[in-house]
Amino acid sequence: MSYSPLRHLRQLGPLRLLLLLTGLVTVLLRSAANAPVSLEGWAFVHTILIPVVAPIVLVLLLLDALMSRVFLSAADDPAARSRLRTILYTNLAGAAILLIVWTPFMLALRQP
Repeated sequence: MSYSPLRHLRQLGPLRLLLLLTGLVTVLLRSAANAPVSLEGWAFVHTILIPVVAPIVLVLLLLDALMSRVFLSAADDPAARSRLRTILYTNLAGAAILLIVWTPFMLALRQP
């Protein structure tokens, strides 16, 4: 059986795709940690909204990976096990990317 990206996306489902897309948006719109905070305009999204959403998305990805693992342990059907394994690894990959990209930002916020 050959690998099909479209089949992979269909296995994830629309809500997981939206969650992964939100994570991708937070990665793409990340601002520098030393950027001045802006409370109006487009800069508000970069300096306030995106840094707040990123940890929430990270926790949701990890929670979905955990639940996929729980369902995987109870699944008997090979097709269901394959689907859940795909979901698990995709969520963990998305969480790892978020963690790698956002860790320097969060650590810089701790600096006086």
